[in-house]
Amino acid sequence: MLFRSVELLLHMGIDTVQLNGQYFDVKVKDGDKVKQGDLLAVFDMEAIKGAGYRMVTPVIITNTDDYSEIKLLAEGAVTKDDPVLSVK
Repeated sequence: MLFRSVELLLHMGIDTVQLNGQYFDVKVKDGDKVKQGDLLAVFDMEAIKGAGYRMVTPVIITNTDDYSEIKLLAEGAVTKDDPVLSVK
């Protein structure tokens, strides 16, 4: 069986790139292999909201063509233990 990695793009917050990393401590870098439950980043949500930014976090699969089926399993607030997507 061939195992393919799901390539994910997570954008923490809307327009938060304008903060230039302030309030964020990212624990992974582009190309890192991660698994469910791994710590990806630490951030001060209240400070980010206080600066006027929304903490909506899109999760985007960038290699969708590698899969026949992608299902959304959760929306809204989730924890590290919540399944969010299923791919086949």
